[in-house]
Formats: sequence, C-alpha cells, structure tokens
Amino acid sequence: MNYVITKYTKYITLLFFVLSCLSFAFTLRSAYYSCFDFKTLTDVSRCLLNGYDIYDSNVINKFKILPTYEPSCYLFLMPFLFVSWEKAKLLWIGLNIVLTVLLVKDITELYLEKKHFPYLLGLVILSQPWRTHMHVGQCVIWSLYFFVLSIKLEKKGMTVRSGLALTLSLFKFHLIIPMLLFFVLYKRKWKNVLIASAFQFIILLIISAYVKASPVQLLLGPLKYTKTLTGKIETGYLDVFAFWGRLIDSSTSLSILSGLIIITVLIHVLLNKNIKDELGILTITSMISSILMYHRSYDYLVIVFSFSWILNSRNNINVNLVAFSIGVYLVGFCSFHYFEYIPSLQYIAELMQGTYFLTILSISWYLSIFALISQMKKGNVKCE
Repeated sequence: MNYVITKYTKYITLLFFVLSCLSFAFTLRSAYYSCFDFKTLTDVSRCLLNGYDIYDSNVINKFKILPTYEPSCYLFLMPFLFVSWEKAKLLWIGLNIVLTVLLVKDITELYLEKKHFPYLLGLVILSQPWRTHMHVGQCVIWSLYFFVLSIKLEKKGMTVRSGLALTLSLFKFHLIIPMLLFFVLYKRKWKNVLIASAFQFIILLIISAYVKASPVQLLLGPLKYTKTLTGKIETGYLDVFAFWGRLIDSSTSLSILSGLIIITVLIHVLLNKNIKDELGILTITSMISSILMYHRSYDYLVIVFSFSWILNSRNNINVNLVAFSIGVYLVGFCSFHYFEYIPSLQYIAELMQGTYFLTILSISWYLSIFALISQMKKGNVKCE
C-alpha cells in the first residue's frame, strides 16, 4: 500500500513540476508580447524625468498618461528609461523572475526552515496572480520582495537597511501601507517604518523641487487623479469596493464601513500577544490588505504567504485548514486566463468573469481570512 502511495506521489510531483515549467514558458511568451502596464508606468516616469508635474490635468491630457502611483514610485523606474523599450521590457521581465525566486527563497528561509522551496515556487508560477502580473508587467513582486527583505533585515538587527528596503517596497503603496501594521502593531517595531517614511519624504521634497510643484499637491496627486476615473473603483477584483459594487448601487459608504470593520478585526488580531504564528500574522495582514482598497487580480500575489502557511501547516489538518486552503486555491487557480485562448472553452472564461462567480470568489477569500484567524487563536501552529 505504501509503495502504491509513494509511486503515485512521484507521478503527481512530476506532473506538478511539468505544469509549472509549461506555465513559466507560456507566461514568459505572454509577457514579451504584452507588458502594457510597465509601458504605462515608464511613460509617466519619463514625463517626471522631463520635469513635468505628472498630476497636472494638462500634462495628463497632453501625454495621455495614467499617474495612479506616488511620485517616488516612478523615480524607481527611471533607470529603465535609458535603454530602448525592447531592452527595458526584457530587463523588467528578467528582474521580476529574479525577484520571484528571491522572494520565495527568503520566505522559506524565514518561516519554512529552508524547506519546500521548489513546491512554493511551483505554486507561485502556476498561480493566476503571478501569470497575470507577468503578462501586464506590474510591480507587486517588487513590493512584496522588498517587504520580506525588510523583515529579514529587521530580524538581523539591521534597522536602517530594513527601513531602506521598506522604502522600496512602497512602490505598490496602497497594498503595502496597511501591511506596515505587521511591524508597528505585531512586532512592535517602528524605527524601520519611521526611516522608510523619512526616505519617502526626502524623495518627495526632491521631486517637488525638481518639477516645481507643491509637495502636498504631489502627495495627494494619485488620489486626485483616481477620483476622475468614474466607476474604476468598482471594477476591482475581490476588494470590498468591487464586492459591494457588483451587488448594489451607491455602494461606497457600505464599502468604507466594511473596510473599517475589517481593519478593526486586523488590529485586534495584531495586538493579541498570545498569537505566536508570525507567518500566519503576515498572511492575514497581506490578505486583508488586498481587500481594503481597489485591487486587480495581480495584486493577489500576496497569495504566496497563504501558500507558505498551508505548506507549513500540512501536518495539522483540520476544518480551518481545509476551509482556508479551499478559498486560497480557488483564488490562486480558478481564473478565466487559463481558458481565454481556447475557443472551445470560451464559455468557461465568460462564466469566470461574471458577477456571480467573482462574488463567490470574494466570499471564499473572506472566509479563508476568518478560518485562518480562528486557527491561529487555537495556537496549533507556531512559526517564530
């Protein structure tokens, strides 16, 4: 019996890695012919380099740019402006591959006793958020890698370097800012957050002087711009704005109220000194951060922490773990992107883009969060 189980386990493992390799190959091909979000980001970065106030409506209309990020984010991309578009695109794709490997490596070293690296990497490469992220050329991998690097450096007592890494992680600021509560409330570490804030403020002042615009105006620029994007906030993925926007009209107030309730739950969990599962805390913080504000499917690359927690908890199977895993794997692998290029399966792709399916997917993600909270309060899994 054990021989049969071992035999099938080997076949399943082999199939898993073959599928991961195929996913990697198809994703690279897709990224090479697309990467349009990276093009949008570098267009804004070029305008900033040329001395324009990127949040000025006249500049936006003249150059057809989409300045949805803080000015410091575009500063990070300026090195890519000194090579051709083709080279810049290849460099960005290559950098994201390297950062993916380093992100998985650091997570396994920090929380999984250096185990499960190939399995975690395979899960990430197979997942819909990673494939979509690479396809459009987004910056979530960048932010998550530097956030985890900040944790790693903070554990080594390198506070300044941790703060610098945290500064770089704020590229995807609307995802990372809520995650800063992991440091401030759970780990009771604030110096690296303060250092990161100081670096960001200095960068803001430099850019302000360079483009001759008010620092306040630049700081509030993304918020001002997104207000002009009518209906965009309801076209998110699993966040509360998208969830309520699909169900009812005039959903903004209800979305904000839901967000406040959820952040209150997160604060309560982070302040619970009896919870010693640091990976679980990081997982919850990242999952909740992904639903508080407008987010697209690639932002759910935070699922890398969820995969890690499942791998770490695989020997403690219970109702909470099963419920959590179901929700995570639904979000990770149930996507229309797997079917959109197969004509005979177009109906599945259309179904997965519909209101009912996305509502179910959102609820599954929310239930996973509460299943994980319930499991951690039982204290069955410890990862310090």
